[in-house]
Amino acid sequence: MGKDTEENVQQLRSALHAAEAHLQWPSVNLREFWTSVKELNELLKARTPVPGAERKSIRSGLDALCQKAKNIRESQDNDSRIKREMVESKIAEARVRAGGDASDLRKAKELLNEALEWMKNGWEGFNLITQLTSLSSGKMNRWDHDECWKQWREVNDAIRWKFQELRDSNYDQFRSEAIEASGNAETNPKLAKQQVKAVVMVQQKMRGAIMSREQFADIRRILDDVWSRATDTTQKRHEEWRERKLGHIAKKRDLIERSEDLIARLEAQIEDCQEMEASARTDEHAERVRGWIEEKYEIIESKRRFIEELEEQIREIEEQLG
Repeated sequence: MGKDTEENVQQLRSALHAAEAHLQWPSVNLREFWTSVKELNELLKARTPVPGAERKSIRSGLDALCQKAKNIRESQDNDSRIKREMVESKIAEARVRAGGDASDLRKAKELLNEALEWMKNGWEGFNLITQLTSLSSGKMNRWDHDECWKQWREVNDAIRWKFQELRDSNYDQFRSEAIEASGNAETNPKLAKQQVKAVVMVQQKMRGAIMSREQFADIRRILDDVWSRATDTTQKRHEEWRERKLGHIAKKRDLIERSEDLIARLEAQIEDCQEMEASARTDEHAERVRGWIEEKYEIIESKRRFIEELEEQIREIEEQLG
């Protein structure tokens, strides 16, 4: 065998070995393999002289490698199909949850996140049995990956729109209740504050409820305004009530003062009447004067009771004022 022939055979065998290297686990690369196959076929056509037996041996080896590559592709497609079915199962579970309440939506989002992790190469995120028993790379082919990605985006959009629907629904409900409370801030501040507390309590029970940051801020602004106005109204009413009570005390003290003045005048009149009684010339006149004196004593006694009642009322009001 001549030198040129040996060099040609050596170059063809090196190309065959290079193609074979792309099929070695775990660094299988079918794209590079078929590129190498194309290059080797071109070499087989271009390189001469090459003994017929060598050419046939290299061609046979190449055919065997091509069959192996096809088997690998079938195995990869089968592994891809299995992984796709597992990912689709996770996405389907999320799709069912996507039509539920806030709790279901959160779970659906978790399931989608798991599905997204599963779509990556490898078996990370799967259960331990799958990780230990699977001999494949855990890589989906492009078609399976694109199909899973399409389904994933569909469910993710559905969850996003459902979240938005819940946000708007919660916002409308809470804003309506907040506006109702706002209408009572000046007319019924106690009720307004009770309504504010009720809205906040419901939000807390719903773990803050599903609303956007802006929606929360708007509801908070309305509730804070209602609370502030209700507090101002309550304080204003208390001040007005206090002024009225102080006015009542002033009127009662004035009544006491006038009653005491009347008592003093009546007592002076009684002294005059007693002198008139003592100097009366007839029994009849003396009897009449004694009647005047008794009437004045009755009036004095009535006024003193009235003063005691007023003083008791003043003490009660002062206790209310604190």
